[in-house]
Amino acid sequence: MIVMCMDAALTDSTWSDPKKYAWPLALSVPGLAFTGFVAWRIGFAWAWWIAPVIVFGVIPAVEMLVGDERANPPTMPSGDCSRCPTTAG
Repeated sequence: MIVMCMDAALTDSTWSDPKKYAWPLALSVPGLAFTGFVAWRIGFAWAWWIAPVIVFGVIPAVEMLVGDERANPPTMPSGDCSRCPTTAG
């Protein structure tokens, strides 16, 4: 059994992900294969190149322009589990 402990200050915090609006974009990458297939069936032979170009070209270029994410969620310092409940396995 895994016991997780969180400090009360962390559970009551008001932190929220500033880029939460972008979460649905994660679904677009698996959808690229479907998009390429549909476009190929319509008659665009080059459509199979949509996914590799976006995954290996566009996404890395955007990541280089945007930079590293600096707004990580707060974490509990390690070793501060003196108030954590323990259970016998």
